[in-house]
Amino acid sequence: YKQRFMVAHDDDITSMALHEGMQRNAKGQWTRLAPSGNPGNGENFGSRALVASGQMGKVPKIYVWDVDAPEEPLRELHGHQRAVVAMDFSRDGKKLISVGNDDGHTVIIYDWQKGCQLSNSKGHMAEIHSCVFNPYSPGLEFTTTGNKHVKFWDASKGSGQNGLFGKQGTTQQIYSVTFLPNGQAVTGQKDGSIYLWDGGAVVKVKKGAHARKVKQNQKEVAMPAAILGILSTPLGIVTTGEDSHVRVWDSSTLSKLGEFNIKESFAPEPRPGGVRKRMPGHSLNYMAGKECAAVVQKLGIAVKKSSDGGALLVGTTSGDILCLGMWKVGEQVEIVRNKDPEESRIMGGHAIMVRGLVTAHDGSLFYTCGHDTYVRCWDKEKKDLVFLFDCGIPAVGIDLHPKGNILAIGHVGGVVTTWDLTIRDKVPIQATLRSVNADRVEDVDEVRFSPLPVDEDGNLKPNGKCLYLAAASHDSVIDIYSAVQEPQEPDEQMKAKKDPTYLRTLEMARKVQGGGTLGMTGSVGSGGSSPRGKPARPMTASSSSMTLGSTAGPTKFRMMRRTGVCKGHSSYITHIDFNKEGTLLQSTCGANELLNWIMPKGKQNPQTKDLAGTEWATFTCIYGWAVKSIWDEGMDGTDCNAVDRSKNEKLLVTAEDTGLVKLFRFPAVGGQQRFRSYVGHSSHVMNIRFTNDDKNVISVGGPDRAIFQWKIVNALADSLAAAR
Repeated sequence: YKQRFMVAHDDDITSMALHEGMQRNAKGQWTRLAPSGNPGNGENFGSRALVASGQMGKVPKIYVWDVDAPEEPLRELHGHQRAVVAMDFSRDGKKLISVGNDDGHTVIIYDWQKGCQLSNSKGHMAEIHSCVFNPYSPGLEFTTTGNKHVKFWDASKGSGQNGLFGKQGTTQQIYSVTFLPNGQAVTGQKDGSIYLWDGGAVVKVKKGAHARKVKQNQKEVAMPAAILGILSTPLGIVTTGEDSHVRVWDSSTLSKLGEFNIKESFAPEPRPGGVRKRMPGHSLNYMAGKECAAVVQKLGIAVKKSSDGGALLVGTTSGDILCLGMWKVGEQVEIVRNKDPEESRIMGGHAIMVRGLVTAHDGSLFYTCGHDTYVRCWDKEKKDLVFLFDCGIPAVGIDLHPKGNILAIGHVGGVVTTWDLTIRDKVPIQATLRSVNADRVEDVDEVRFSPLPVDEDGNLKPNGKCLYLAAASHDSVIDIYSAVQEPQEPDEQMKAKKDPTYLRTLEMARKVQGGGTLGMTGSVGSGGSSPRGKPARPMTASSSSMTLGSTAGPTKFRMMRRTGVCKGHSSYITHIDFNKEGTLLQSTCGANELLNWIMPKGKQNPQTKDLAGTEWATFTCIYGWAVKSIWDEGMDGTDCNAVDRSKNEKLLVTAEDTGLVKLFRFPAVGGQQRFRSYVGHSSHVMNIRFTNDDKNVISVGGPDRAIFQWKIVNALADSLAAAR
């Protein structure tokens, strides 16, 4: 799959619409492909060409653009306030409907080719989640759904009527709507039910269509699961939602014809004793015909001979795009995936906020971690995920040992863990828990290994070792741990006295393990995955392995030895860097302070003048002489989230709250420092790093959960190559 980018927007993108079966004629006009046939059969999937995307902002923009040429939008539209929350194309593709986020949730219909509004009406005082044209209507009928309402519109009249729930329905949140060939509407509700509408009223209800099982008082109880996506297909009505299932229903009786468990098929293997994390389905699409056959064959999905069917695309709230085969078998419908789930996953990533990022010291790998508790390893050359494992606790910061065999992770709740990596063919295949420390209460935002020592010529010293691991937390302190000594089990005195640190670490060790075992002889260890998501091969426990019992019983774990604590900052620590010898540490905090510390005790060095010529192994601190000019007028200390200096020390990149990635020369000094800025992320960009060869930059967005890979281009790349 090849990615292309449309970068005209200047604020967060809040809605999109995609139209099937449009093509440009000789006069440059967009017309619908003929014959159109049944708009629900998906035959024209491969001819999709038009996209409308809306953004937020004081005067939010809507762009209509061509999938095959996203660089130059076809039309820019205006008319809304605050944000554009929903859009849809008419069946012939000539009209575009959009809903704004103003108090009245204004509904506008455009003739997008002419760039003019055909109607402008108040939608509803309650929040609107979706707007969909009825593709089977000869006119311009559409429906909006939202908070406790459904509204049926006639565009020719510019007005709509509220739907009647009657005795069968219940007024509630309605997230999605689709249409049947007979013109009836079908909606998915918050309580997991399906409503069939005719004449603007509910005529049939399927209760409990989606529900998820939760444990209450040691018993499994079915709880409502909202239906987030719904789609009418020739095989039936397809729904998906918070329970991580896809289900198919008969269009007339609403009886179930088939189902597919997304979580069990695609969620990573849980840690021993743990459970798979939910993967709520959010959006659906269906395709059939020649394009479908080609896609299904490429993905290796088994095709049922002599049966009707096609391919089902499923989007999840965790950022996955999945391609499944859906076939009619007798009176039922079967949904299948490739034997290797990763071959059916077109795209995947972190499910919640991602901030942790580190690039490998050699090769093409980099690691990310986030609040979804997963650590992911990516290959920048393959542009693909090659390994992941569940670290048990939401993760914030991450760093890699200079030798590439140990990962350190900073977690929420003041926890630091380290993991031994088993490497095969330069790719990790297993992660085994090495140590757990819970010396703090608040989040550990940054972790950093000291570098391998070098001589005056920059060459590694013989038998040089990485001496320390620094962990910076929201408690306004930096803990210094020994990276040379093997972690040890807590001594009996700590256990006997029920030392608070010991008890906290014991609790966190149990959370990391989920009550299971790890590193035992013949076990898979952390429940990690090898390349392409296949289970890691069983490994024999080494001297660094450990055994964790159930959450109710005693737990064995090991802790790193702490050598010192850096105290003196007035606020939470934001960034840390070691010098090239590993004897000094610099740090910045939320109070805009830049302090220096002497290893290994962490004593503050007040003689800052003596540090003018200090050579830093990395430069990620956002304050200092060398990064003085990254701060534009009006910026405060929270506007720049991260910086990184290239390995050849000639360039600097920054990650900002505005969603921008900026490129500077290093050092960035002088009153009018020039820079280049790049868009792509939604706000905010949380972290950024150069790769080891300085040819690429990796950036991660927090709320948008996106990982961007940038390339250093033009004469700049030549100078970098020459420098290396």
